[in-house]
Amino acid sequence: MVTASLKLVGLACEGTSVTDHQGPALARGLTPQPSVHHRGFPARARAALLGAALAVAMAVVAMASSPANAAGLCTRPAAKRALTHTAFVHQVHRRLRPILGPGRRVLGVFVVQRPQCRDLTGDGTREMVVSLACCTVSSPDPWAIFMRRRGRWRLAFSRIRTDNWGVTPGNYESDYANGPSRMAVEEKLPVYGASDALCCPRSFSYKYIVWNGRRFVYGVRW
Repeated sequence: MVTASLKLVGLACEGTSVTDHQGPALARGLTPQPSVHHRGFPARARAALLGAALAVAMAVVAMASSPANAAGLCTRPAAKRALTHTAFVHQVHRRLRPILGPGRRVLGVFVVQRPQCRDLTGDGTREMVVSLACCTVSSPDPWAIFMRRRGRWRLAFSRIRTDNWGVTPGNYESDYANGPSRMAVEEKLPVYGASDALCCPRSFSYKYIVWNGRRFVYGVRW
């Protein structure tokens, strides 16, 4: 949580004194009648209320049974399960051992941020983007993309040693005139000058991760 606070402080430094190189812009929705048969709510009002309740119940059931939303997939508990039941936690532990220290668990040091779920592959099923935060503004911020396969989250892409200021899935415009927009994950990276404080980089660069039909690829331009 300290990292999040410090980085929020850093964002305040992005005003007119800091040049923020903007990446591709993120692309852009009965009056009840008296009843002689019942006391309390008139019959028509009760029927309308019952119909509304039934519609809500059916919508909830539909959401729960759809592949993209089943079992509360895009939640922090689901993200924690995905992190611990795949190779991601082992990757973090192996590559960031000096930060973790002896005998400390990854999720005992890093905080799991709220997951972001979007369909990044165009198959109608949402992927889940999960980020970890830790310690100080200069600490690494590992993150990963998980794909839903055969009822389980599978690790599809990961970045471990990265000091980013946020990762955001969305539909992004092309760098080029009249180029197509496409779904991607944007990673915002600070660019420091020699005299810049860690809270206040002079600018930012942006990297994009896209699905090429077989895997997620880092640093793509289109």
